[in-house]
Amino acid sequence: MKRIEFFFDYSCPYAYLASRQVEAVAARCGATLAWKPFLLGGVFRALAQPQVLPLSPAKARYLLNDQAARATELGLPLRHPTEHPRRTVSALRATLARGNDPAVIHAFYRAYWEEGRAIENDAVVHQIAGEVDLESQREVLRLNTEEAIRRGVFGAPAVFVDDELYWGEDRLWMVEAALGGAVSPPAPAVNGGRTLDFFFDFSSPFAYLASGQVDALARRTGATLRLRPMLLGAVFRAVGQVDVPLAAMSEAKRQYTLLDLGRWASHWGAPLTWPSAFPLRTVLPLRLFLLEPTVERMSRLFHAAWAEGRDIGDPAVLRGLGFTGAELQAASEQKQALVDRTGAAVDAGVFGAPSFLVDGQHLCWGQDRLGRVEGLLRGA
Repeated sequence: MKRIEFFFDYSCPYAYLASRQVEAVAARCGATLAWKPFLLGGVFRALAQPQVLPLSPAKARYLLNDQAARATELGLPLRHPTEHPRRTVSALRATLARGNDPAVIHAFYRAYWEEGRAIENDAVVHQIAGEVDLESQREVLRLNTEEAIRRGVFGAPAVFVDDELYWGEDRLWMVEAALGGAVSPPAPAVNGGRTLDFFFDFSSPFAYLASGQVDALARRTGATLRLRPMLLGAVFRAVGQVDVPLAAMSEAKRQYTLLDLGRWASHWGAPLTWPSAFPLRTVLPLRLFLLEPTVERMSRLFHAAWAEGRDIGDPAVLRGLGFTGAELQAASEQKQALVDRTGAAVDAGVFGAPSFLVDGQHLCWGQDRLGRVEGLLRGA
């Protein structure tokens, strides 16, 4: 029998959104669903990760908007309590005491993310779950949390299918695909007349994956595609982000990110070879692109870096790709142009790559948001 294990903590808004969908995923795929409460703070402590992650103001704003947009797409209320994150130990223990009853789980999620109730208060917990023995579940919650850590969980929601980990509400379609379900909803009608700004740096493997899709997306939605190169390291410094986020992750999250990257590459049918020179130096190829800012040149440089694993920051490699000495010399004159493009990205609220701006106002971050970008371009 196919089985889904859903690891969750009430303190995560994305876990709340996922909790309202995962039962339907299991039903459509004929799978059993095992609810697995765990203490997210315990995982963070084990991984030496802060409970409240330090985020740049731009990224923090984006994530709040992203959560709100996703809740709207799902038709769900979502209200961030001013006391977030609330303590969830008692609520999680009460959930275990009630045998992980889905009705109780949904009631706690509603209390936290819809009603703004203080679920850290034992009186509120008992109102929701009844007169349960919270202390008797202390060890069970600890064991669930240790199991999560042992299996590579680093955040919520975490979903397992046959011991394969999928992290995040936005990976439920992958869960459904792994269970043999359908994952492609019909696209809404095309309105046309839209603009799509694609912010990228050749240093990002996720931007590489997006680069292979963005031109076709613009064409099928009738949007005008505007390519916006930027120096990602300079963006990171401007917004207070570490230069190489992958290196700053916990080992569990880093390993999952690489796994997720491979899954997406397979999904898009894109060859992926990690460059030996990572992190790539991309000042020169970005300036080269500015000499001829076309989809073809962008694709040529991305392919060399991430399909062939070549060091495109090396002038000798660029000459081997067919770029002439005259072009390399002319690229040096694009210094200010690249500085200006990078500043424009920061001014637009960009904090990472790839980023997409629809009609100059709707910002989406990450190649895994291409579906939302398409919805916006189609007037959703």
